[in-house]
Amino acid sequence: MSCSDQRLRELAKEIDDQKNQLANNINQLDTQLAQTKNSYMKVLGAEELIKIQLDEHAAKEKVEEDSGD
Repeated sequence: MSCSDQRLRELAKEIDDQKNQLANNINQLDTQLAQTKNSYMKVLGAEELIKIQLDEHAAKEKVEEDSGD
């Protein structure tokens, strides 16, 4: 095997290693993104529940004020 062939094989292995590392990075980032989206959706749900409870509380206070008059 000539020096050039050996160097090309080394470069091919380096590129393959880099490709595999990047694929792993993408998989990890995909997982992190999915977890972040899930957390975001939970926060949106909690926010909506709080808004509903605040509206119900305000409506209840309004009824109590109206009946107290």
